[in-house]
Amino acid sequence: MIGVVAAEALDRTVVTVAARSLRARLPELTDHLVGEFAVREELVLADEVRTSLAQLCAEGLRAAITTLEQPDGDRADLRLAAETGTLWATRGLPLDSLLRLYRLAGRLLWENLLQAAGPAGASTLAYQAGAVLRGIDQESTAAAAAYRQAERRLLPRGLLRVAAAIDALLSGRPPDATELESAADLLELPLTGPYVVAVQRPGAQRSLVAAHGRTSHRGMRFCWRRGRDADRVLVLLGSAGPDDVEAVLRPLTLHHVGIGLPVAGLAEVAKSHRYAELAVRSCRADGPEIARFDRRLPQGLLLAQPELADDLVREVLGAVLVLPARYREALLDTLEAWLCCDGSAVATARALYCHRNTVLYRLRRLQELTTRSLGKPCDLVDLTLALYAFRASPTPSTARASGA
Repeated sequence: MIGVVAAEALDRTVVTVAARSLRARLPELTDHLVGEFAVREELVLADEVRTSLAQLCAEGLRAAITTLEQPDGDRADLRLAAETGTLWATRGLPLDSLLRLYRLAGRLLWENLLQAAGPAGASTLAYQAGAVLRGIDQESTAAAAAYRQAERRLLPRGLLRVAAAIDALLSGRPPDATELESAADLLELPLTGPYVVAVQRPGAQRSLVAAHGRTSHRGMRFCWRRGRDADRVLVLLGSAGPDDVEAVLRPLTLHHVGIGLPVAGLAEVAKSHRYAELAVRSCRADGPEIARFDRRLPQGLLLAQPELADDLVREVLGAVLVLPARYREALLDTLEAWLCCDGSAVATARALYCHRNTVLYRLRRLQELTTRSLGKPCDLVDLTLALYAFRASPTPSTARASGA
């Protein structure tokens, strides 16, 4: 019996000495944990966010090390875990990311305990593995329980506040300084960007959405706002760009998506939202289509000026629109294909499954009716803009042709 007690005391001594050595390396362990968590979660951490997360991790590691040193003492680590779970829920962060953080912290502590114990103490430390891992599991369980309790209390209010904050930023009315700071604090976003806004039609999948509609992916931060008319997402780009946003949204989209122009800060995201709305209105494909405003500037300009666009269509295409629908669409489809094929009649014929001479005949007929030449840059601009305006118009082509 005395031998068993002595062996247990020796085991505890090995754990205590190893844990004490970890306390001296707490800053190093904290940096390692924060860095690995950011990489695994694909987060771009602003300085203030990194500082806050580092403080949280340092307190958690310190409490866990204290419990390893004094297993029969007060379990301050469990109280801190509960506080952490509550804080995580209050900030609208996903629970699974918190649990991943605890798993990373547990692995980090165990690996460094083994290293600190050295070859001589490793075998002895192995007998304490169950107790060590059980303590870490108790911490993550306490954090999860507190998170769920806080989420039940805060979720309805949190959802409404997040939605209101995003709506205020995306509305046409410029937010004042107080509203801007309040939204930035609630959404945990910096005042400076770059930011971009995307708009997608209802029904699109949103597998990126986490608790309260916010998540990080590929170094970008997404704040989603679901609506009856459309779903909107505010994206903190970090070092990413519109190409990266498009790459993330493409596999998630079942409906049309418009992506606005990047802007410098939260105060300007309403402009990006306005451009995203114009871009999505330019979509015409039957299947899902992603329209970036930087690639549809002429269409966006015309959509922003509907009265001018109508006048342009009547002035340039008036003689074409009075033709029977079959002939009218043949001419306009040929012009559209010819523009997409960079003015190549051969490529246009291939795209339309017709003869090259048919393409040339239709283009000549179009020039006669519009009194504009495809060989003159100014006339080509008129025809191109008029076609864009006609295609982008919500009014059916038959009604437009009949003057309804």
